[in-house]
Amino acid sequence: MKHHFADVLNRSDEYWTISPNRERWSCHFPDLSQAADDTSRLTITKNDKNWQRVKQLEQLVELTLHEPAPSQLAALDELPKLTALRISHARPKTLEMLEGQTALRELVLEYVSGVDDLRPIGNLPALTSLHVENLRRVSDFSPLGASKSLRYLSIFGTLDWSQPVESFDFLGAIKSLEFLKLGFGVRVPNKSPLFASLLELNKLSQLEI
Repeated sequence: MKHHFADVLNRSDEYWTISPNRERWSCHFPDLSQAADDTSRLTITKNDKNWQRVKQLEQLVELTLHEPAPSQLAALDELPKLTALRISHARPKTLEMLEGQTALRELVLEYVSGVDDLRPIGNLPALTSLHVENLRRVSDFSPLGASKSLRYLSIFGTLDWSQPVESFDFLGAIKSLEFLKLGFGVRVPNKSPLFASLLELNKLSQLEI
């Protein structure tokens, strides 16, 4: 099913180079044998033929996995040169397949409803920009506090479901954070003061709620 998501990423200050959502299908091949050797950005779905060819595309830096098969998620272990990754409509039980993504700078997770542990994201050494939307089993975002490089963070819910965040205290540990956006459908905790941790962020320059 070809969803056409709105592009809610703030593209100022060069936080994002990943293709806007409306362009994800412009780099999709139903049969990956049709993809040129110098392909640098790509969208893959579970129905694509010869999708394993993705492992041979040495110039690939941007990948969208839309409704991927488990084997396609597992193949991320063999794509260590990615700098931008989008995963949409997937139900992996873990994000361990991200642990080898040492070059990854941009990560988008949309409707990734099977995971409940964000530690692999917090440990990504080069990650600068993260957008998460509708992570059904996640309420604890504290593992993101381990990040030493994250500059941009946005958290969204959806029209039919509110994204819970049990505490925003983790934000105070992300000393590199410059941009924070809490978008539509975020369920905030019943706690006061709610955003005291923001006072610890000397680099924070943009806040959208």
